[in-house]
Amino acid sequence: MKFSLKPLVFILFILLFIFQLAKSLSVTCEAGGPYGTGSTVIAVGNVSGEVSNSSTVIVNISKSGTLKATKSTTSDSDGSYYAIFDQTFDVGSYELNVSASNSTHSTTCDDTFDVILQQVSTACEQKTVSVQGRTMYTSGGLVNSGNVFISIENVTTTNITSFSGGNFSISLTTCLYKNTKYILYLSILDSTGRKGTTQILFTPT
Repeated sequence: MKFSLKPLVFILFILLFIFQLAKSLSVTCEAGGPYGTGSTVIAVGNVSGEVSNSSTVIVNISKSGTLKATKSTTSDSDGSYYAIFDQTFDVGSYELNVSASNSTHSTTCDDTFDVILQQVSTACEQKTVSVQGRTMYTSGGLVNSGNVFISIENVTTTNITSFSGGNFSISLTTCLYKNTKYILYLSILDSTGRKGTTQILFTPT
């Protein structure tokens, strides 16, 4: 009697291929912050591995295990996504949970952010803060495309825009107090899901 290993090898190959596919979908997430009370919260991220078809992205915000807000969106052709929450969040620490899925696979990502007491006064004035820059990897080479996110400590307004060619330009118009030090936060998320952040200290005059 003769036996053949070919069918068994073929089945093992198929199982290995399916296992590799099951691992191929991944998602990143960035909550930003800290935010002042009344701020718009923006969650950004990237779905990678199977981006030939857009993925459904569910973004949940919870506080101490209680769901406070949820948004559903779809990733772009390059895998990037964002969700804007313009509702009011109380002071405290929050959990961000993101789930991404397509017709065959799903994956998740978690992050945290804080909401702090917003300083309120009629003495503030409308100011536009503009930042231009060139994005590069620490290992060298330009970050060709992605999204840039801007926020200011204890300020309600935030903004997000896309960039290409390694150069970005973004602005934020909001009410600021003269001669008060602020921290500006910039987050860069490239088209593959890698991210970087920086902080800039400035004082409006």
